[in-house]
Amino acid sequence: MITVFDPIIHSAADAPGDDAPEGLRLRRRHDPRHVLCRRPTAVTGGELKLDMLDLVYDATARTYQAPLQPKSTGGVFIVDDFGRQEEPPQALVNRWIVPLEESRAILALQSGEKFEIPFDVLVIFSTNFHPARIQAALRRIFCKIRVDGPGQADFPRIFSMVAGKKGLPVDEGALLYPMKEKSPGPAMPMPATGPAS
Repeated sequence: MITVFDPIIHSAADAPGDDAPEGLRLRRRHDPRHVLCRRPTAVTGGELKLDMLDLVYDATARTYQAPLQPKSTGGVFIVDDFGRQEEPPQALVNRWIVPLEESRAILALQSGEKFEIPFDVLVIFSTNFHPARIQAALRRIFCKIRVDGPGQADFPRIFSMVAGKKGLPVDEGALLYPMKEKSPGPAMPMPATGPAS
C-alpha cells in the first residue's frame, strides 16, 4: 500500500454531477480510499535531497508514503532555489532524465523490487544562480525562461499594487523614499521583494 494523498499538496475537488461529461462522471460505487483532487502543486527548495524522491516505508503501519513526484501527478512540481540543495544540481536533474523523456518513473520497494509508475508531472526548476554555475545541469533542461527583475519604472506600479492589496493608502513620499534612498542605482534593477514587501 502506498499513500499518495497529502493534505499539504492536495485539495479535494467536488465530484462531477450527473450533468458532467461521461468521462468526468464518477461511478456511484468507487473505492472510498480514492479522493478526487484538484491539480496538485508540490513545492520544494533547498531542503530537497535525492532520498526524498524515493518511497518511505512505515514499519508500524506496513505501508509506504509516496515521494513528491507521484504526489504531484497531473500537476506541477516546483524545485525552487535550484542549485542550493546539498546534492549537486546535475545529480538532481539526472534523477528526472528518464521520467521527463519517457513519461514513466521507477520506484523501489524496501525488498529491492522495482516497479514503474506513470510520470505525468510538469517539473519547474527555479534559480537565481548565474547559468554558468549550473551549466552542466541546464544542458539537460530543454526549455529555459529568463525572468529579469523589475526596473525603476515598474517600482511605483508594484508598490501601489501591494499597498492596495494590504489596504494601505499610497503616499507619494513613501513611494519616492525607497526609490531614492534604497535603490541600488540605475545600473541594477530594484529587488522584487525589497522595500515593496
